Amino acid sequence: MMKYLFLVLFVGTFCSDMICNAQPENKAYLEMKLAKYAKMKKKGTILLIPGGVFTVGGIVLLANADWTSTSDVYGNTSYSSSDPSAFAGLLCTLAGVALTTTGAVMAIVGSNNQKKYTDRLKNLSFTPLVKPNQAGFMLTYRF
Repeated sequence: MMKYLFLVLFVGTFCSDMICNAQPENKAYLEMKLAKYAKMKKKGTILLIPGGVFTVGGIVLLANADWTSTSDVYGNTSYSSSDPSAFAGLLCTLAGVALTTTGAVMAIVGSNNQKKYTDRLKNLSFTPLVKPNQAGFMLTYRF
């Protein structure tokens, strides 16, 4: 009797997790997810463009700034600038790298998930089932 109780608890633990986390695989749900990831891909691509412009512009500003070098007694050299374009170049470069990284991640994740949900949507079919003694709907999913 105790063996059966442990078996039921063991199987119930795994099955309850699967049942609680199950998402409905209907067409409306898949289309909603597909639209969400298509938007994510588009927004990521849009972020890539200003990110690249800011990065290149910041590097150009940093390169054209006036820099002074100072050395200490140990031979270590440091560079500093009082030119405002150096500070602007640093800010533009940091903002550009952040925008580019965020845009690339969003575009890649959106593209991969858009493809995944497009494939799922192609494999899901919902058809009416009409027979002389029966009426209903048939939901099929191809793996």
